[in-house]
Amino acid sequence: MWDVFISHASEDKEAVARPLAEELSRRGYNVWYDDLTLKIGDSLRRSIDRGLRDSRFGLVVLSPSFFRKEWPQRELDGFTSREANGAKVILPVWHKVTQSDVASYSPVLADRLGVSTSNGIEAVCNAVEQVLRESSSMSLHGHNVTPAEVREYAREKTRRSRQLWKELEHVSIPMLSDTKNSRDHFSLELAQALVEAYGGTSFERFTALFHVEEREGPGIKAFLYSVDCHHGKFTEALRRRGKSLIGTILAAKEGGDPKLIEGLKEAASMSLMAFREKWGLDVAIEFSEDFSAIELVLDPDTSRISIQTMPYSMNPANYRSRVSTTSEALQFIASTMRMPVAYLGDLGWYMKSYPLLKLIIDILDRKGVRLEALRVRADDCEEWDYDNPDFDVEIERFAIE
Repeated sequence: MWDVFISHASEDKEAVARPLAEELSRRGYNVWYDDLTLKIGDSLRRSIDRGLRDSRFGLVVLSPSFFRKEWPQRELDGFTSREANGAKVILPVWHKVTQSDVASYSPVLADRLGVSTSNGIEAVCNAVEQVLRESSSMSLHGHNVTPAEVREYAREKTRRSRQLWKELEHVSIPMLSDTKNSRDHFSLELAQALVEAYGGTSFERFTALFHVEEREGPGIKAFLYSVDCHHGKFTEALRRRGKSLIGTILAAKEGGDPKLIEGLKEAASMSLMAFREKWGLDVAIEFSEDFSAIELVLDPDTSRISIQTMPYSMNPANYRSRVSTTSEALQFIASTMRMPVAYLGDLGWYMKSYPLLKLIIDILDRKGVRLEALRVRADDCEEWDYDNPDFDVEIERFAIE
């Protein structure tokens, strides 16, 4: 995100554009200026388009050279289109031109107060800085953030910095094959872990991320059924069951006795039957290498356990709590991983939640969702946050201004 984009003709680079960029940068502002912003390998067109879109203001150096060039005029058109809703975006800088010269080029621009380089670069920077300071409006990918919203985000950032956060718990259970029997066995492990964790006496409903990883080692091929979850009791119970299962599988593998292996399968089948006699089990899980969100429900009153893959949606309106809980955040994250090309709709939806906004900014900035950035509150696992330090710094800077 930049405070100002400097649009200029190449002939005015050394005399005007570069000194302006360097002085404004020295004063602490983020300036989009080709020599400071572009790096080797960057696409010029895409970089400029992003600069036009993500800059608060366009500092346009109007000069005889500018009037003769097509490229800078296109940049000016980009900023003009953003002013269609009445927002002030274009900051004209007059260089070796008079008001009549500007009027001949654009009567609209001539009617707008500009600052002349005849007063010196420092005077131009002072005038620009005054506008930047007076405008505490922050722009997020074309959506203006009001000063009140910035202050609220800053307060929320401070509040969250005082909380203790932890990462999601990760559990992987290995299977020698990815067959129906293996999947049924894993489903049973999930259900039994639920009962072990909560004693089968309290109603529980939460979401976890799930995916399948195929691994190969010396003389062995395994499938890891992996779960990422915020409920520590459940993940700990599942981890204990996973360790027991690993020991059983390794013993059967090393023994190589077909009867032993068949006996283990039969025991697992009988265990499933016995469990089903006490608990009604409804399972519909998508087994895939892609992340999905599964909802786990334990209902002692009806003696039923439900484990279902959740639908995909990136619209907060489709979530009961507007993605304010960790369970809904996991479902939302699974959706972003399954829907790499998606219309996000009005950014205002996401701006109602600070952690959700930080996550969406990573998506819009082409960074993608970082699962390791998701954090849950240590004393309330259904409160979540998303670690985006760059955005936190930007919020802090705008709040100060």
